[in-house]
Amino acid sequence: MRLIFARNFLQLSCDRQKVLFSILLLFAVWPTGCSTCFTFVSNPSTGTINISAGDGRPACGLTPAHGTVRLMVERVPLCSSCPESSPRIRHIFVSIQGIEVHESLMPADGSPEWQELAPQLATQPLQVDLVRGIDGQDEREPLAEIVTAPAGIYHQVRVRFADDVHAKDPRQGESGCRDAGSNCVVMSDDTVRPLLFGTASPELRITPERIAAGSLLILPDVGSNLIIEMKPVWSWVLSESGDVRQIPRLIGNARVERVGLKEQGTPQ
Repeated sequence: MRLIFARNFLQLSCDRQKVLFSILLLFAVWPTGCSTCFTFVSNPSTGTINISAGDGRPACGLTPAHGTVRLMVERVPLCSSCPESSPRIRHIFVSIQGIEVHESLMPADGSPEWQELAPQLATQPLQVDLVRGIDGQDEREPLAEIVTAPAGIYHQVRVRFADDVHAKDPRQGESGCRDAGSNCVVMSDDTVRPLLFGTASPELRITPERIAAGSLLILPDVGSNLIIEMKPVWSWVLSESGDVRQIPRLIGNARVERVGLKEQGTPQ
């Protein structure tokens, strides 16, 4: 009995070490979302496991995982049921100067953790029409080249717009907004109305309640389309002359779609 008990005890100890090894492995590879990491070395012949911890990524020697992202705008359809007697929206022109994502639910404007997904737009803003017309326009328009982005779960999108870039930089060409800046709504009667932004800088925040499933998941080594839809809502504002006018402002939605890497193409 004593020998059998000793043999069973050794087997139990070995099994417990295997379980412990699996648990440590899980914690070693589980993404914690911070800069702390754990490494360990197992020596089965001696039954020892050496564990070390570090609170800096360089010490750990781990390379952050990345996924490839293509930015796309989804155009909104024209109103086909609106009465002909009232002016309808024909175009919504916006000049996009940057698109960023953030992992936090409530990030500060100046947070360094904002991830810029379209850096080339900072010097070359792109004016796009958000309305899907009847002239054969595609439902979606790519905004920039395919880029790599750190894999993770993002809870906010920030779209930054150029403020009257066409007047300041002749290389941008003629604006679809004519004399109303670089961001506007053009009505069917050719009336042009500038877009209204709720912040001091022209930008649009897309928060979790307007993101599909509440977050954007960028997976490592997987192609993703980040699709952004922007459309106007009308706000009553008091002008300097004392008149009350309707001014359009933008609201946005965002979602991620998976695509094959071959279908998506090569990131820049």
